Amino acid sequence: MSILLSPDIRTVILLLFAGNLLAIVMLSAYRRKEGLELAYRRYIAGKIFQALAWMLIGARGTIPDWLSADVGNGSLYVGFAFEGLAFVLLERREKKFTRLYAAVTITGIFLFSMFSTTPALRVALSSASVGSITAMTAILMLYSIQASRLRVLVACFYIAFSIMLACRVAYAVLYPNQISVFQNGPIQAFTYLMTFAFTLVGGAGFLLLLKEQSDDALAIAVNELQIRETLLTNIFNTSSVAIFLANDDGYISMANQRMAEMFGRTIDSLIGSPYLDCVAEAQKDEAHDQLQKLLSSEISFLKLEREYSRPDGSHFWGQLTATHMHDGQKVGHQLVGVIADITDLKLAEVNMRKMAHHDPLTGLANRALFSDRLQQAMMVAKRDQTRFALLYIDLDKFKLVNDSFGHQVGDKLLQEVALRISRCVRDSDIVARVGGDEFVVLLRSVNTTENALLVAEKVRISHAKNFKIEEHDLAISCSIGVAMYPDDGTSETELSAKSDEAMYKAKHGGRDQVQFATITTTNNSL
Repeated sequence: MSILLSPDIRTVILLLFAGNLLAIVMLSAYRRKEGLELAYRRYIAGKIFQALAWMLIGARGTIPDWLSADVGNGSLYVGFAFEGLAFVLLERREKKFTRLYAAVTITGIFLFSMFSTTPALRVALSSASVGSITAMTAILMLYSIQASRLRVLVACFYIAFSIMLACRVAYAVLYPNQISVFQNGPIQAFTYLMTFAFTLVGGAGFLLLLKEQSDDALAIAVNELQIRETLLTNIFNTSSVAIFLANDDGYISMANQRMAEMFGRTIDSLIGSPYLDCVAEAQKDEAHDQLQKLLSSEISFLKLEREYSRPDGSHFWGQLTATHMHDGQKVGHQLVGVIADITDLKLAEVNMRKMAHHDPLTGLANRALFSDRLQQAMMVAKRDQTRFALLYIDLDKFKLVNDSFGHQVGDKLLQEVALRISRCVRDSDIVARVGGDEFVVLLRSVNTTENALLVAEKVRISHAKNFKIEEHDLAISCSIGVAMYPDDGTSETELSAKSDEAMYKAKHGGRDQVQFATITTTNNSL
C-alpha cells in the first residue's frame, strides 16, 4: 500500500512514457476506415509528443533544465492538444477547433516559460494548462453531433482528470513548499498514476470510437445494399454520388440524376450506352479488361480511382466501387457501380506534394527541392565537364517594408520579387526561396562568369523599377553573390557558402550590386 501511495516518481514517469509508446503501437496496428485518417494522425501525433514530454521530464537533472522543463512541458501541452483534437475531428472538421486548441496550448507554453520560477509554480502552471486542454476536450465531446454513450463515458473521464488537475493546482498554490515535480507523496503519486490510467483509457476509448465510427458506416452500407427497388429509386434521385447498373454486356441499364450531372449528360442518353464510353480514352483498354473480369466473376469486387470524360471534352477523377449481382432468375447478372467525384481530393494530393517541395507563399522551389536539383546539376556537370553558376540573392531594405507596412504587404512584395526573378532566367534554371527574403538561382550550363554576370545583372536591374503593392509604391534593391562550379567549390556546402559570402560582400560594399566569390563586379560593370 505504501508503494502505491508513494512510488518512485521517475518510475511512474517511465510508465507514462511506456504507456504512450504502447498506445502508439496499438494505434499503428489498427486498420482505420478511410475518412478518419485526419483524426487518427492527430492522435498518433499527440501520443508521440506526450512520449517525448515524459522522456524529457523524466531526464530532469541529466539534461539542461530548460530542455526538461520548458521543452518537456511544452511537448506535453502539444501532445494533449493533438489528442483532444483527434476526438473532436472524429465527427467535425471545423478549423475553428484547431485554432482554439492552438491558442490554449500556446498560452500555456508562454505562461510556463515566463512564470514557472519555483517548483510549485511549475506544477501549478503545468497542471492548469493540461487541465484546460482536457476540460475543453470533454466539453467539445459532449457538445457532439451524436454523443453516444461511449463518447459520454470518455468525456466524463476527461472531466474527472481535469478536476484532479484543478485540485493539484490548488494544492500547489496553498502548500507551495510541499510539492514539486519529483517530490514523493500521495498527491504526486495519485496525479501520475491517474495520468497513466488516463493514457490507457484515452487510447482504448479512441480505438473504440474509431471502431464505432467504422461500424456505423458499415451498417449504413449494408442497409443500402438491402434496400428494395422502390427505395433504391429514391436513393438514386437524392444521392450525392453517381450510381448505375450495367447488364452483362457492359451497357448501362439504370443511372441516377447525380451521374447525369457528373458526366454532363441526360439520364436517357446514359441508359443503353456502354459504360466504357464514360471512361477517358487513355484508360479504356484497362477498364475493358477489368469490366470483363468483374462480369465473368473472375473478380467479385472492384475499387479504384479512374479518369472519366464528358462529351464536352473535359475530364474528372472518380473513385469507382463496383460489384455484380445475379438477376431475379439467377441467370444473368448486373454490374452495380458507384462513382464519387474525387477531383478535389486529387488536386489536394497534388497540392500536398507541391507543398512538400515548394514555398507556399511564392510557389518557388523550397530548400529541399533546390538542394536535390543542385546535387543533380553537380553530378551532370562533373560527368560532362561543364560549369554552372549559383546565385544567392538577398533583398535590401525588405525589413523596413515589413516594419512600415506590415507582413501582408511584405508577403505580396515577396511574391512579386519571385515573379521578376523567374522572368530573368530560363525555364531550365531553378529559382528557390530559402529564407524570409533570400532567394537562390541555379543557372545550368553557364560556362563563363560573363554569362553568369549577365543573368545576375538582369535580376538586379529588374528590381530597379518600383514595386506597386496595394496603394504603396515600394523601392527596394537586391544584393547578389555568385559562385561558379567547380571553380568555387565541388560540393553543395562549399558552393552555398561561397555564394553566401559573395552576397555579404555585396551587402557590405553598398548593396544593389553583384559580387563573385572570386571576382568582384559592381553594379557599374556593364
